[in-house]
Amino acid sequence: MSAIECVHIAEADAAHILQMCLDRKVVAAIDATPADVQAKIAAGYRMLSVGWDYVLLQRALTDTVKAMRK
Repeated sequence: MSAIECVHIAEADAAHILQMCLDRKVVAAIDATPADVQAKIAAGYRMLSVGWDYVLLQRALTDTVKAMRK
């Protein structure tokens, strides 16, 4: 089994790829922000990557620095 990774594709292309995956019963994966996870799942994606998100890292760092300053 092999995986194909696409980066920075247009929304129309992403929708087409998702539909091909759904038609062929292939698990579709995509990057997601915390705000759009539910929409991605509802669309049919079954594997989401959110842990790399810069915003999450920035929030964690901000919280850590605030805690250290107290």
